[in-house]
Amino acid sequence: QFIQDVNKKPLISSIISFEATEQESEIEIALAYNEGYDEKLLSFVNNIRTPDGGTHEAGFRAGLSRAIMNYIEANANAREKDAKVSGEDVREG
Repeated sequence: QFIQDVNKKPLISSIISFEATEQESEIEIALAYNEGYDEKLLSFVNNIRTPDGGTHEAGFRAGLSRAIMNYIEANANAREKDAKVSGEDVREG
């Protein structure tokens, strides 16, 4: 519900969510793409909003970009593989 509430533009994907616990650390991630071109990342640590970001945001951005770019590389046809896709392209919307 939170993802739908913070998006002003219609979603163009299903909401993707993950939860994990590792050595007393818990993580929850939810994301969806909308019709916009801006990246909107809202992060929290210990239920407190972190508007200035941090290493958790940098790690998430890098991991998301890498995962999607690896998927494109592994599954794209020859012509699509020649297209240049940046991390910003992956995170827009």
